[in-house]
Amino acid sequence: MPSVNVPVPPIAAALFAAAFQNNQQAASLTRVHDGLVIEVNEAWLALTGFDRAQVIGKTTLELGIWGPGGQRAQALAKTDGATGLLSVEGVITTREKRQLPVRFSATQFDLNGQAHLLGFMQDASGQLFATKESREKLDFIEKLTQRAPVILFQFRIRPDGSGHFPYVSQAIRELFGVDPADVIRDGRIALERVHANDVGAMNLAIRESYQTLKPWQLRFRVNLPSGELRWLLGEAVPERLADGSTVWYGSFADITKRKLEFDELEQTRSQMEEKTSGLQIALDNMSQGILRLDVQTRITQYNQRLLELLDIDQATMDGFADGSALLEFQRGRGDFGADFSYVETAARPLIATEAVNGGPDQYLRRTHNGRTLEIKTTPLTDGGVVRTFADVTHFVEAQAALHKSESRFRDLTGLSSDWYWEQDAQHRFVDVVGDNFLSRGVAIDSYIGKTRWDS
Repeated sequence: MPSVNVPVPPIAAALFAAAFQNNQQAASLTRVHDGLVIEVNEAWLALTGFDRAQVIGKTTLELGIWGPGGQRAQALAKTDGATGLLSVEGVITTREKRQLPVRFSATQFDLNGQAHLLGFMQDASGQLFATKESREKLDFIEKLTQRAPVILFQFRIRPDGSGHFPYVSQAIRELFGVDPADVIRDGRIALERVHANDVGAMNLAIRESYQTLKPWQLRFRVNLPSGELRWLLGEAVPERLADGSTVWYGSFADITKRKLEFDELEQTRSQMEEKTSGLQIALDNMSQGILRLDVQTRITQYNQRLLELLDIDQATMDGFADGSALLEFQRGRGDFGADFSYVETAARPLIATEAVNGGPDQYLRRTHNGRTLEIKTTPLTDGGVVRTFADVTHFVEAQAALHKSESRFRDLTGLSSDWYWEQDAQHRFVDVVGDNFLSRGVAIDSYIGKTRWDS
């Protein structure tokens, strides 16, 4: 070790003493071979809790500062032989027997032919506690990332365009079937698992995120060594670094079960839409108008024929909140005639109050263009109703014509002195008309159901 043993001018000694005593760090001057304390400053006394009288002339062993485990000797063994400098971290024991982490640095030099140490101590407890806390946080993060059911990763594209994974969590073993160390060494090992039909979409998504710095997201498939196909959801946030490289921080999550369930629901929905479409086509081709109302009288379904019979366009129909709104529109337009004269008498109260439920299950009404509609209402088990609208104009007209014809026929037969009859296929009388029967005192009913030769 270097030896310094030169006369010290009084001025230099005074400056040294002042610098020693006024130093903010805990300073001490001790003899190397036995740790005898020659001098300490106020900062040293404050750090250790001793009084000056308790330490000057005592060894550090006697004071118990460095403990009984040979810690001082171990520290001295680390002295640089070329420079005489020493820098270690350790734990001292204060006067109150408190263990205090410190950082100790010293310079060894000769004084009066003996080796001495000029040392400085710093309280390292704050840094130690911070280091411990950081270590605990790192341990927590490590456990979290390694045990999380998703793959946490960091992917980087260098300025030259090459890419690699600086970090991937252990879950990549399960989801990709590869070792994380192998992926960190060569990222192509993981990317080769991506399904061939999804490679293009993945490259495009990465390129867009790289150019725009927008978050990356992609659903894709991976092929496992076992032959199993797995769906994953990848999400990551990019960051451009000062060196021109781009780093993504993200995750891969297994969505296989969710994807299969979604596909099943989509298939079911598609089938339902197909059936609904087929049903609607069937309804639209029916000769009757169909109107379905739920328990709150909201219009839930109707067909094209209804629009034609009611003379309402689809946009107007879709604007009605419920069946009452439809009735209100029809009333305002005069569809039911003055004082509801177009509506069969039994149904007029229903129309007058704009009530959707109640009233007769079946009734007739005329339209403004002279057509006759038959309206039937069928209740549903859920509280709603289905209302059908049929154009029975021809039937009503035929019935009226038949009634008129029968009336005229009876009027004519009443003017004739002859008698007329009607027989069925077995020649039995089903009707007999003629005044001569009455004049002869013969009861017409005695002929009904009999043949002529039975009479």
